[in-house]
Amino acid sequence: MKLLLFMIAGFLSSNLLADPPPNNEIMDQLATITNDRNADVSTLSISVENSGHVNGLNFSTHHADGKLTHVTFTPAQIAAPEGVVLDGDATHKVFLLQGTIDDQKGSGHFKVQYLANGLLGTYKSCGGITLRRGPDQKWELLNYQNRPLTEIKVISWTLGISTVENVCPSSAPTLTVSGKSTIPAR
Repeated sequence: MKLLLFMIAGFLSSNLLADPPPNNEIMDQLATITNDRNADVSTLSISVENSGHVNGLNFSTHHADGKLTHVTFTPAQIAAPEGVVLDGDATHKVFLLQGTIDDQKGSGHFKVQYLANGLLGTYKSCGGITLRRGPDQKWELLNYQNRPLTEIKVISWTLGISTVENVCPSSAPTLTVSGKSTIPAR
């Protein structure tokens, strides 16, 4: 079963390599994402034009083998009912992000959904992630406790992900969706 998890989790859209942002964009790093199954380190950044318009979120992973993968998600892709796949592929969606970004208000809200049991196809979801532009115009994430969210750790178990530290409260109820990888609308 561990092999199944490692195989599923190993897919990180490696075919989605992109060029660095143009000079008229500002990149604010929002969070670093690690896990307990390998030495990969991912970063989630926001891409903002000099005018303040948000182009999207950038998700880059520095793999333990030295490979770098990078993908940019537009606000429209993130706002879609299913959100975007941060870990997995079109068939095996392991970790998803869904929400809204309002660059006029300088804010946004997100939910994450993760594969809790790969054998049963059960997903869990938790929300409460806030994106905001601070007084210094730098963007940041806040967790469910309204504290800065700069580090996220994905904790796995034999058949899937057990929790997402600093994002999902361990004692709060989570929505369980069986056989689907769709984050419910608000």
